[in-house]
Amino acid sequence: MSKRLENKIALVTGASRGIGQTIAVTYAQEGADLIITGRDRQGLEETESAISQTGKSCLSLLADLRSEEEINRLATDALEWKGHIDVLVNNAGIAMPVDADGKFGGLPAVWEIPAEVWEETLAVNLTAPFLLTKLLVKQMISRRSGKIINVSTELGLYGAEGFGSYCASKFGLEGLTQVLALELRPFRIDVNALSPGGAVDTCMTRAIYGDEIAKQFLPREIMIEPAIYLASTESDGVTGQHINAKTWKTRSNGR
Repeated sequence: MSKRLENKIALVTGASRGIGQTIAVTYAQEGADLIITGRDRQGLEETESAISQTGKSCLSLLADLRSEEEINRLATDALEWKGHIDVLVNNAGIAMPVDADGKFGGLPAVWEIPAEVWEETLAVNLTAPFLLTKLLVKQMISRRSGKIINVSTELGLYGAEGFGSYCASKFGLEGLTQVLALELRPFRIDVNALSPGGAVDTCMTRAIYGDEIAKQFLPREIMIEPAIYLASTESDGVTGQHINAKTWKTRSNGR
């Protein structure tokens, strides 16, 4: 049986842990070669090791997506590896920064959010996907082919107290997704937002809510099937959508 992402080259940001790691390894299992990036060297090495066990090749690149210079370097190195990218997964994201010990600083009202926290959240969650897409989309346009998946959240559709900067960044990502879908449709490039459909048990949610509560959240594996679908030819022509991983099969019979 042929694999659904055979001969594809995918770049996944935030792939050192959590949802990004799960998507990257799954893509390799489905036949894709991977470019993975993140700030955690050890986590990237773990992801790279898991990908190598599938027999697929992997380029691991450390990058801080808060830095435009590092995003530029990431895009250059990624394109030089195999000449093009078929699938871009803008997954890296932060809710609220934590300190060096992983302690979460609480849920401030909008008027209590420090400007630097606001700027950092938007830099990672919105500006980085914009810049990376901008740098990589021209080669997709020239090939008249490509898939862009922006990992979002239900908090990109409605507000939640204490998450002012996070909601603003994800609302922006949803808007960016819709505009890109319209502008790239003539070039047969599909752009969609993918959300879990609820809180997911990740390092980020554990830092916010604690281990015992986070363990009750959705498993990160819930993203696997829709992430494969949106990266494959099965979703050709599906664009500008917000796909809820928890309910998408019910709504669309998996299509």
